[in-house]
Amino acid sequence: MSLFGFDSNIETGDESVDDFQRLNATFSSIISAAGFQVPAILPTDLSFKKHLGRGNSFDVTYELISPQNDRSPSHHVAVKHVVRSPDINLQQRRNASIARELRVLTTPALRGNSYILSLLGYGWDESALGRRPYVIVEYSEHGTLSDYLQQTYDTITTTECRELALDVALGLQAIHDNKIIHGDIKPENILIFSVLHEDRLKVAKLADFGGSLFEEDQHEQATYGGTPLYNAPEQESRGKYNASDWRALEHFYLADVWSFGLTLWEIMRRGESYIDGTWLSHGQTKLDFLDQVASVEENGILQRARISCAPLFEGQTVLESSVLSTFTLTLMDDPYQRSNMSQIVNTLSQRCTRRPTANRVQTSIDSSPASEQESLSQEDAISSPGISPFQTLPISQARFAQKVVVAGIFGSVRTLQTHWEIQCNVFNDLSNSVNSKSSYRPSLTYYSNCLHLALTYHVGFGVRPDNSSTVRYLGMSALGNYVAEALYHRVSSSIDEKPRFEEIGWPLFTSLDKQLKDCESDETYFKRRIILLQQTWASETLLTLRNSDDDVSTALNLACQNGQAKEAVELCARCPKFNTKPSQPTPVHWLIMFDDQEAYRLSSALINGLSGNTSGPCRDCLNFSPTITEHDLFYPEHCLELGGTPLHWAVKTRNRALVQSLLSLGADPNIRWANPARTLVDRENPSLSALDIAVKFHLYEIVELLLDYGADRSTSPHDTLDFHHSALHCIGLPCVPLARRVIHGMHYRAALKKTIHILLNRGFDVNDPTPEGDTPLIVALRWSDCEEYIIEELLAAGARTTSIGLNNISNAAVAATKACISRRYSVANLRRVAPLVGHHINDLDEFGRNALHYAAGIAASGEAVQIISEVEGFDPNVRSSNGLHAIYYAALFDCCDAIPILVAHGVDIDAPVVNKNFGQYPFTALMSAAGRKNKKMTDSLLRYGANPNFSFLESPLYSTVLAAACARPDSEDSILKYLLDEHPNLRNDALLNATDSLGWTVLHKAACDGDVEGVEALLHYGANHAIRDTLRRTALDRVTEVLTSLIHEYQLSKAPRHWRVVIRGPQAYADFKAALERTKELLEECGQY
Repeated sequence: MSLFGFDSNIETGDESVDDFQRLNATFSSIISAAGFQVPAILPTDLSFKKHLGRGNSFDVTYELISPQNDRSPSHHVAVKHVVRSPDINLQQRRNASIARELRVLTTPALRGNSYILSLLGYGWDESALGRRPYVIVEYSEHGTLSDYLQQTYDTITTTECRELALDVALGLQAIHDNKIIHGDIKPENILIFSVLHEDRLKVAKLADFGGSLFEEDQHEQATYGGTPLYNAPEQESRGKYNASDWRALEHFYLADVWSFGLTLWEIMRRGESYIDGTWLSHGQTKLDFLDQVASVEENGILQRARISCAPLFEGQTVLESSVLSTFTLTLMDDPYQRSNMSQIVNTLSQRCTRRPTANRVQTSIDSSPASEQESLSQEDAISSPGISPFQTLPISQARFAQKVVVAGIFGSVRTLQTHWEIQCNVFNDLSNSVNSKSSYRPSLTYYSNCLHLALTYHVGFGVRPDNSSTVRYLGMSALGNYVAEALYHRVSSSIDEKPRFEEIGWPLFTSLDKQLKDCESDETYFKRRIILLQQTWASETLLTLRNSDDDVSTALNLACQNGQAKEAVELCARCPKFNTKPSQPTPVHWLIMFDDQEAYRLSSALINGLSGNTSGPCRDCLNFSPTITEHDLFYPEHCLELGGTPLHWAVKTRNRALVQSLLSLGADPNIRWANPARTLVDRENPSLSALDIAVKFHLYEIVELLLDYGADRSTSPHDTLDFHHSALHCIGLPCVPLARRVIHGMHYRAALKKTIHILLNRGFDVNDPTPEGDTPLIVALRWSDCEEYIIEELLAAGARTTSIGLNNISNAAVAATKACISRRYSVANLRRVAPLVGHHINDLDEFGRNALHYAAGIAASGEAVQIISEVEGFDPNVRSSNGLHAIYYAALFDCCDAIPILVAHGVDIDAPVVNKNFGQYPFTALMSAAGRKNKKMTDSLLRYGANPNFSFLESPLYSTVLAAACARPDSEDSILKYLLDEHPNLRNDALLNATDSLGWTVLHKAACDGDVEGVEALLHYGANHAIRDTLRRTALDRVTEVLTSLIHEYQLSKAPRHWRVVIRGPQAYADFKAALERTKELLEECGQY
């Protein structure tokens, strides 16, 4: 599976693999930009209210955000959806815009800034054209600055206008101080909010950062986008300026300053366009007018701004001076005569009633159905994922705050769809944070990051799995994080490799651990743990129950939730019928909070009444499943998620006595319940019965009990389920990280053995196939976080490594390799099963790929390739059903580590393949790598003997590796010079002067695509500039034609048809024109006329 769109368990044509790779690269940048501190919000948590507008890249909607329950408050938000396009290049640019927006809004120094829009979340939904990302931001009830100024035209004062302009200046100063260029400052990209402040009514905030540029990316080719009407003259090639000469980042900061000057002008004119309609001659457009002014006047726009605004101040001399002086600092034609934003803020704020500051201004929004105004800060704007919204346990605010953070941590490491590179980035950020100098004075964030690191090591999230590091960082976290403190002793006791005492600092044996010491090896440990910890925290703040008749159901539920047996019994007598709510658990669910005796007595009262022969208030609740998900009701201190019927809850808490009581009262053991996926890209979770859950958590004594009560051993063929299975197929299903360790402690393996033993003794078959032919072993292997001991015990019980059934085409090696897609270093299971697969190692699965194709391809795991290659009978040249080759997959997915392994085993490094994305042209791995401008992979293939001359192919897309390496019509990216400099064997006549079917040499191609460096390198190393193509034209002839055509088209319509300019817009015209002119000069210098 991949981050967006390439799921290894879904049939997908190999012809789409290029698109997946390109889209994933952009979507990865979205996730990377969001980081792990921004919540991913499901579309199901959003309710559409109305459409706000549409731009080139975004559809903006006004929506309500509220998790799927009836107690969380809803909040008004704006959602920016990327506009989908069937053109993958256009879609990639739009996705890149949202990644830039996230990157700006998650910059730590900007997240608390009063004058920059607050980010609340991000996510993606489905459209007819595929997955569509979105960002969730504050909703502005007043709209854009333009809208607000027009609405208040007759009432807003010049002083208030100056205040709003100063807000914009402060926001722009802040992003410039953080080495970010906005790239499109204009009134439409500024939003207005009401202020909960005595001396301010409104505040302006910068928004729309999709065109932003970053200094740290200065190695990349940068283009200032913007809007032509607000762009500086040098960025639009107006007057004496040529845009190609103004491409340094320092120039882009000055372009932002110009755009701010025009925005200030329109603010002072109360939203009217800064270009007076009377200035335009008949038929003249505003852009034509700007071209005219720049051509014939010096600082003509500046003079018009001062003259236009001077009458507005009516004797307010200081205000007039500050505004007009700001125009002088911002609207000079010469970019170098413009000031920086710090000087501009100082000038514009002269005699301002407030001191300029970036501290957060408290804003208000209409955030309730009753239209009650309430403050919405970034922290309370949305419900925190993973925490029950109805959970009113009386725990301290500090502990609850930690719980919110920890829930997000558990959720992030469990997500299998996060791109591997992003996992590595997250891990590295955490590691650097924990090991930095600031860690000498730890904060709550430090302890949370230590817990996060512990979990990444446990599941292999961006790092090689390592249990000793799990325990080490869990111990470090336990010094300041209550969840880690509650988990440490139990988890560490289950892992043999423990850190030295001095690495932790103290034994971390809590009062809870002391109370549970005598039952650590007992089957009752887990349920007692839950009850004891709940009682400890409940005692901190006793719940005051409301006793009115209207609230008796609520009071009864809360009493059970808090384990208050006496109050619960009393309330049971006063409640004739419990009032169920679809999204809330019932008192029967909360029986897990009582000891055996109390639970038995209370369960009878709730179901059969206090007398035992009547219908109790919760008679109809025995098999009730609330609509909450496990993620909503999460107890991280126990690694416990709750969901489903009361029987499901009892099983999950390993409460055998309660399971038996509920069964005797009539609970149905065969009700199935599925926990919804966390996000739309996650695989759906299977619907599980109580027996399935008991098997999943290796609760052998409950497995036996449920079988005694006649629980169904497998799903019915008539069930409308995605996953038809027996209970044994659940033995390796995923759960919360560390959950089985917390339940069983050091006896986790023994519990698994007993569970398997009971099932086999009861007639289950360890090789029982699903309708698709998958055995319990293969089902377990498909989950990336399945621990090795589970696979070992299934194999010891006689599990086969090949599927059983009609298809019989999948095997354990394929399943284990697919798991490496999400966890690249988690190869232990593959190492365990691959040798047992034997001669089936080359078999194709139902999607036409074998283990090697996945390992060298989307998993990009050199270790997996090495393991597979060591199996007897391995053949590296087996193709997929669509004709793709392992060496091509390796090149496509940048698996450089696979190249020497495959070569050592006799791979055909020049094996041709046909990629349907490019018609019927044959490709080699080298052609693909060079065409993608991948230096490292191209180097590796050349080093191991790939043929750089593609003349052996029939009608290849490129004639040589040099032709593949130069720029393309849609992109100036090129590695042509790099290859010629680094690989002397490429500097021969056969490659330098090879021609394609049209007679073009690589010099023809590089020249026409504006690859200046490539042309220079070709000429330097001896390429023949006199070669003529089939139409008798030289490279100079061709580049002259392209340049002439480009200029002619631009003069006619400013919309040249050349693909690079079409893709990147008018700003790219000057760059491309300059590149062609320089190429023409180089060829002319060689004497070619």
